[in-house]
Amino acid sequence: MNIPKISIEISRKSAKEFCDFYGDDKLSDESLVLSITDTVQDALNDIEFPASEIKTTLTDD
Repeated sequence: MNIPKISIEISRKSAKEFCDFYGDDKLSDESLVLSITDTVQDALNDIEFPASEIKTTLTDD
């Protein structure tokens, strides 16, 4: 089975908005990336989709 790779590039501010983490300035980049990965897996409706195939890059606001 050929598993596609997913790359996401998003600003920290947009990532916080996307994940509904408004005003949480102490939220780590790792927490944001994990939340985005979970959201992508949910959107694919396949929790078996390997998180290792989802690469999220946070950019400066």
